[in-house]
Amino acid sequence: MTSLKLREMVFRALHEQEGGAVEYLKRQAQAEPKAFLTLIGKLLPTQITGEDGQPVKITRIELVPMVAREASGDSAD
Repeated sequence: MTSLKLREMVFRALHEQEGGAVEYLKRQAQAEPKAFLTLIGKLLPTQITGEDGQPVKITRIELVPMVAREASGDSAD
């Protein structure tokens, strides 16, 4: 079996998951965050350059929760 054939099989299995590929990946991000972040690390480029090949300038870092918070006043006390 070639690596191309194996890759095609993996993508086919991913797309045939209940809810589709995106929903499957969302579930995996919640269930196995460490493995999911490892996957993201493998997909990101190993070198990033800024505009015109210059170093990247970080101007803002924002933390975003992966799970939606309950809106205040929505809970039944």
